[in-house]
Amino acid sequence: MVRTQMKYLCFSLLLAQCVIVVQIAWAQGALQQPGLPGFTTFQLTKENWSEAASIISRAGLSNNPLIVIKQDAPRGPLPVRIPQHVRILDLRYGGGVNLVRGHHPRLEGIWGQYAHLGTGLRQNITITDVITPDAKVTDWKSNPKEYSSTKFSSPADYHSKHNHYQNLMSEVWNFNPYINGVAIWGDSGAFVPGSKVWGGFLSARSWPLYWQEYVPKDRPHFNANDFDAQLVGLEIDVLNAGKDWKGWGRENAGVLAKTGVQVVGFGKQNTQAIEIRSEDSDSPDSANRKGQWKAAMVVYNSLAKDGRVIYGLFEEAGIGIDFDQPVFERGAMRLHTKREGQGVVFNGGQGGQIYADESGTLTLSSGTQGFRVKGPNGSEAIRIGSDGKVVLSSMTLDTHQLVSALIRDPVALLAIVGIAMILFLPVQLFVTYLLLRRCRPSTQPGT
Repeated sequence: MVRTQMKYLCFSLLLAQCVIVVQIAWAQGALQQPGLPGFTTFQLTKENWSEAASIISRAGLSNNPLIVIKQDAPRGPLPVRIPQHVRILDLRYGGGVNLVRGHHPRLEGIWGQYAHLGTGLRQNITITDVITPDAKVTDWKSNPKEYSSTKFSSPADYHSKHNHYQNLMSEVWNFNPYINGVAIWGDSGAFVPGSKVWGGFLSARSWPLYWQEYVPKDRPHFNANDFDAQLVGLEIDVLNAGKDWKGWGRENAGVLAKTGVQVVGFGKQNTQAIEIRSEDSDSPDSANRKGQWKAAMVVYNSLAKDGRVIYGLFEEAGIGIDFDQPVFERGAMRLHTKREGQGVVFNGGQGGQIYADESGTLTLSSGTQGFRVKGPNGSEAIRIGSDGKVVLSSMTLDTHQLVSALIRDPVALLAIVGIAMILFLPVQLFVTYLLLRRCRPSTQPGT
C-alpha cells in the first residue's frame, strides 16, 4: 500500500515538473519576447493561437504591452476585445504592417475608408489609434492633467481652452542656415506611361459609425439625425517670430518670406497649381453632384489693411481670370463700393475707374487723357478730351425709325409740334405785321 502511494506521489511530482517545464517554455515562446525597447512584448502565432485569449488578457495586465501577430496567424477578429492601452503589431494582411492601439476594424483587415467599394487596395505601413471617451491627457510637460475647458469667449483664449491629440508627429529643429528642414516629405514616382501618383493624400471624415462592435461602450448616446462634426482637411500654421513682411518692394529684399502653401512646378509645363474638386466632379449631372463647396476660397479676417487677396508677380500671361465656360446667375463679379478708389481701378487710377456711391449712382471716371468709345470697326465714335469737351466723330439718324416712333407716341408728337410752333412764332408775327400794314387806310392827301 505504501509502495503504491509512493509510486503515485513520484508520478505526480514528475507530471508537475513536466507541466512547469511546458509552461515555462510556452511563456518564453509566446509571452515575454524580445521586442521594441520600452515595450513588454508578446507574440501570437499559428501554433499558440488557441491560447490567444489568455495571451491578450495577460498583455492587458502588463506595463506598455505590445502584441506582435505573425503572418501565419489566422486572419479575422481576435477572440477577445483588445484593451485600449494595448498596441498590436499585425503582420497578417496584404504583406503590410498595421500598428493598432485599441479595438479597431483594422485588426480584421478592414479598410473603413473603402467599405463596400470595389477599389483595389495595397498598403505598406498603417498606424491606427482609437481615442475613447476615457482617454488621458497631459500638460505640455507631459504631466497628467484634467481636460481643459472648451468654452472660451474670445479667440485669444482658444490656445488654453482645447485638448489636442496627434497620432503621428514629425518634428525638425533646424539650427543650420544652409539646410532646409523638412518635417514630412511624401514622395511617389510615376515610372511607366499612364501611371498616376499622389505626393500626399489627406482626408477628414465625419461618420456616426454604425459598426457597433467597434463603438466604445461609454460613448455618449446621440440621435444620428442630429449628428454633426467640424472637418478641416488640412490646417497649415505659419508661426512667424521673425520680421514682419511689408511687401514685395526692393526695400524688403533682406526679409525672408513666410508662406502658407507653396506649389512649385518642376520639369516640363504643368497643368493646374491648385484644383478644387468634389466627390464626382466629372459627373454630367451637375445638379446632383456630391460634396460640392459653397466657396472655393474664403479669406476670413486674416489680411493686413494694405493686403491683397490675389497678387500676380509675373511679367505677362495670356488671361488674368478666365470665366469663358461658366454662366453666373447673380453676377460674374460683385463689388461693394462707397466712393472713388473702391471699385475697378485701371493703371493705378491714371486710366480711370468705375465705382458706385452709397446713393446707388454708378460713376465712370475717365483717365487723365480722357475717355473714348470705339465702334465695331475699331474707329473712334465718341471722345471726352482731357479738357472735358465731348466730340462726336459721326452721327447717323434713321428717319424711318424716328417717324415710326413719333406715330406710336402721341406725347412725343405733341412735343415736336409745340417746339415747331415756338420756332416759327417770329415768322408768323412778321407776316401778320405785313398784312396789317397793307390793309391799313392811307392818311396822305389826294389819295
